[in-house]
Amino acid sequence: MTFSGNSADDGGAMYNYGHNGTSSPSLDNVTFSGNSADINGGAMYNDGDEGTSSPSLANVTIAGNSAEVRGGAMYNSGYQGSSSPSLANVTFAGNLALHGGAMYNNGAYGASSPSLANVTFSGNSAGNVGGAMYNYGVRGTSSPSLSNVTFSGNSADYGGAMYNDGHEGTSSLSLSNVILWGNTAELNGNQMYNSYASVAITTSLVQGVFDGSGIFNENSTVTDGGGNLYADPDFLRDPNPGPDGNWDGVADDYGDLHLGAGSPAIDSGTNSAISLPTDLDGNPRVVDGDGDGTAIVDMGAYEYNCPAGSILYVDRRASGTGGSWLEAKPDLALGLKLLSYCPDVSQVWVATGVYTPGVHRGDSFDLVPSVALYGGFDPAGGIDEFSERD
Repeated sequence: MTFSGNSADDGGAMYNYGHNGTSSPSLDNVTFSGNSADINGGAMYNDGDEGTSSPSLANVTIAGNSAEVRGGAMYNSGYQGSSSPSLANVTFAGNLALHGGAMYNNGAYGASSPSLANVTFSGNSAGNVGGAMYNYGVRGTSSPSLSNVTFSGNSADYGGAMYNDGHEGTSSLSLSNVILWGNTAELNGNQMYNSYASVAITTSLVQGVFDGSGIFNENSTVTDGGGNLYADPDFLRDPNPGPDGNWDGVADDYGDLHLGAGSPAIDSGTNSAISLPTDLDGNPRVVDGDGDGTAIVDMGAYEYNCPAGSILYVDRRASGTGGSWLEAKPDLALGLKLLSYCPDVSQVWVATGVYTPGVHRGDSFDLVPSVALYGGFDPAGGIDEFSERD
């Protein structure tokens, strides 16, 4: 389902109102694009006024939406109630607002503390604060929990990726296996700006330092939970706003936030923080990406799944990651998706069987230039070499 080109004062495409009750829809495989709001919530407004509005989003893309004031993609209001959506496998790209370019969590006189897993924010921008996310806990609570989330290419005057405000209230965030890289602030806090906030960061990659160019703290504390890194994550392609230097939808490139071979973020997370068995692509989440014999989750929304060697093995009866027939990947469509960031793979060997591209009408097998795909193998029947295939 796609919501596109809609507009309203609040909630350009969808408004969920939980006043004295509950309005918490579940959305799966939905796209919001090109929607706008004159005030708040370019694509979605979740209003928990004296009730609850906490939608669940899975496999959702929210791109190119805008709001004149708050929450270019999503505005969550917990005023005298609660609005704490749950997001899994969600992409925010190219959204725009004055405050909270992609997401604004308003916990004033209530609570707005979303949970995010396998989420990317790229190319979102705010005219003032919180290029990707603004967590407003003033006289209330806004304390999101983030695991395996990637922020890159977001921008604002204050808090290029994130702005956390807990003045006279609480803004206490938890970040695990998160990447904050390549975000920019015109004034302070390229990656994060904290005002009367407390943030715990564990096994995450943060550009700059916890108290300086990366994170700006005003009457705030950042707790180093250990295992944090400060090196370039080596994305396949960094986000780029184009020749004009602005995230305005003109020649914008939201990048490719998959990890390249040798990225320091590979096998550097903590397995205890993950809540989903797969990554944003749907590939297995805990893989031994650095080949040291121990499988540890990667930082960020994507798990490095490239097989060692030049052949990706696919067998519907297997359950591995594609490095051999014994460890063959069961899903051909997901295997083909890997190839764009596995430059060493030049061939795909597919065992006999029926393979489908997915469950939705628009799903397809996407072949990759210069990568050959061969069938006719039956490893269970002893036909497992190229010369033996029919």
